[in-house]
Amino acid sequence: MIRAAAMKATADTAFRLSGLGAGGPGHILVGQSIVVRPDAGAHDKTTPREAWGLKSGLYTPRQLVEGFAPLLDTVVFRLGPDPPNARAARAQLLDNLAANLDTSTREATLRFPDTDIDDSRQEIAEQARSIGRTLVQYARNYTGGPFDADLYLRSPCEGHLLIPLNVDLMFGRRSQSHLMQLFNEYMHQMVLLRDALLPFKNYEDVIIPVDGRAARGIRHLETSRSEFLTHLLVKEVTQSAIVKHAQALLAPGLLSRSSRTSPKVSPGYGFQYAHGLVLPAFLAGGPTPFHLLQYIPARLVDDAPEGVIFDYRIQDYYLAPRVEIPAGTKTSVLQSAGYPVANDCGTPRLGVQSVKIGVVPPTPGSTASSPTVRQLELQLQLDNGQCVSVDLGQVARGHRYAYQTSGASESATSSNDTHDVTPIVVHAAASVLETGHGDGLVTAHNGGVHVIPVQDPAVALVLLGKIYPENVVLLPASKDLAQAEKAGKGLEPKFVLWGGVKRGGLRGKESKTAEAYNEWAKVYDMDGDFLQALDTIEMRRLLPAFLAKLPTNAQHAPPKLVDLGCGTGRNTLQLLKGVPRNAAIVGLDVSPSMLDIARDALRKARETSAAKADATVTLAVVDLLRSPLVVLDCARGAAAAISTLVMEHIPLERFFEAAAAAVLLVPDGYLLVTNMHAEMGEISQAWFTEPETGMKIRPTSYSHMLVDTLAAAEAAGFDVEELDGEAVRERRVDVAMAEARWKRAAKWVGVTVWFGICFRKRS
Repeated sequence: MIRAAAMKATADTAFRLSGLGAGGPGHILVGQSIVVRPDAGAHDKTTPREAWGLKSGLYTPRQLVEGFAPLLDTVVFRLGPDPPNARAARAQLLDNLAANLDTSTREATLRFPDTDIDDSRQEIAEQARSIGRTLVQYARNYTGGPFDADLYLRSPCEGHLLIPLNVDLMFGRRSQSHLMQLFNEYMHQMVLLRDALLPFKNYEDVIIPVDGRAARGIRHLETSRSEFLTHLLVKEVTQSAIVKHAQALLAPGLLSRSSRTSPKVSPGYGFQYAHGLVLPAFLAGGPTPFHLLQYIPARLVDDAPEGVIFDYRIQDYYLAPRVEIPAGTKTSVLQSAGYPVANDCGTPRLGVQSVKIGVVPPTPGSTASSPTVRQLELQLQLDNGQCVSVDLGQVARGHRYAYQTSGASESATSSNDTHDVTPIVVHAAASVLETGHGDGLVTAHNGGVHVIPVQDPAVALVLLGKIYPENVVLLPASKDLAQAEKAGKGLEPKFVLWGGVKRGGLRGKESKTAEAYNEWAKVYDMDGDFLQALDTIEMRRLLPAFLAKLPTNAQHAPPKLVDLGCGTGRNTLQLLKGVPRNAAIVGLDVSPSMLDIARDALRKARETSAAKADATVTLAVVDLLRSPLVVLDCARGAAAAISTLVMEHIPLERFFEAAAAAVLLVPDGYLLVTNMHAEMGEISQAWFTEPETGMKIRPTSYSHMLVDTLAAAEAAGFDVEELDGEAVRERRVDVAMAEARWKRAAKWVGVTVWFGICFRKRS
């Protein structure tokens, strides 16, 4: 509803949740900031009831990892000195942990299919990989802490597997019978922590209260973990399951206490506990997730020391009253046009002065009548002095149910098609916001396609809370309206919020590789990525030796070579300069935009005689994650292939399956692979900054350990072939490299960042 009275002024101590951008304030004011000081149990002077445990107190995830460290450190100490030229036992055991916290290894404790996975599970899969890498890096970085060399405890078997190298380490001559018990407990505590953090987008910031008397470490979370993973793997990922799992970590007992005073209470969409707020992460703007939550060091409700649930005003939106959308302007001009402001069909801009989340006073009979339940509103102060407010729960629901538009290659039919064009009605955002009162949701009883141009993300959020959430499409201002034609449900009414959303929309998430690289193409060759530069230098050294392996006598036809994941043609150009006469080169990539740049670069190279004119080059789009895998005719019969910095975006088994089936169909064919090393991948992933918005975009990525890469290659029929005197070429960043070549590499000094391997396909 719209109220004429201005919102109450917010004190300077309000927490500013940044990320919305656009022309408004760029942030949401959320309650009052609080200062939380995690003490990792320093104030708990009681004696632990077991040989090992956590002190009662507040912890960050990093502090919990450090609290688990004595279990590992005792094992390492008891294993004794490492043999000469052997990998350190501590590093080897942490390699095991990395495999346990991965999602695609034999030792994984949480596995997902490689393909054909829905958005909600894909989000959790990426979250699990990201959290796992972070926790392992915490563990690698923390050394020298106190531990009890005589620590002994019984740890029940949890089914956490050892990598093959560690079977002998833990059960061989160096080990002692109780060390496997300690390492099992260490693995289990880390797995519990990874899974407990799954609901949180900013999981590193979460403040976790621990009762050292409740259980050993964080084993009190086992029941919640089992329930949540059942939803995740057997049923479906729901918002209530995500919130309930988060409450089990931060506010155990909150839901049960609330149900005693309000039997119909749900887990809600967020909550407040003693050390902060937990709200839907889309409020932070940017490439926001689907279901994930955001921890915020702030307080909205002052009189709730034991916590409070933020519940929906409308429990069942299907039963909410419907109100008719106000009259708009009918047109068909916009069907193939750009954003309406550019073609004089725009609507007045709705200026936003401030955006705030406010608490609704409890009323008898509402879900907020319980002392531990409240409702929240998203409140906009407009330039015209009016205040617009809408239930934050309905905004969250509208955000989850909204549809995104497809990419350009999957968009609606072209303007040359002759099918009937559905009339479009354009509405001013202000008129829609003024429609209805209370719980009424906007619809159009006579159907039709209704376009609402929006320029401010905060306005888009409020509209998501006003419109009946059955068929709402989010369309960035940079896209044509035609791209919304096939988005959403194939029925009317359809509502298109055009603008006010960044790439990927308010439902943006970690980008699929094709989508991200289509955007990255604009700056890929200019963003100064040092790993890409290092790869270019290494490939200049490796390619001559690699090409020398190809048959050159007259009995063989001119060879075909494939650049698998050629991108902008960086290494395709290198191939073109060094291949035998009359060779055929095939560049394959998932991104049409990358291939467009590669095509232009290859044309310029031929014009300047920087490449062999008698070699043929074919570029084609291929998606290695497509199921079933499509084998392109242009790639059949290849004698060799290269694939540089591609494998990190693809599960190992699928990558080598594709290399064998889609490319290397010639026995004894060669495959040269380079990739980000797992030491770097556990800390960072490929990303870029979108020029138009300044937003960081991260394609789906995996951290593949070298041992797993070699095993997957062998299983797919590839043997390692020495190249330039090395079976595996690895590169570690040192100070000289960082100072002489790349300043951006300085933070990676001491880290192995790159590897290259040549394989030969078995006959």
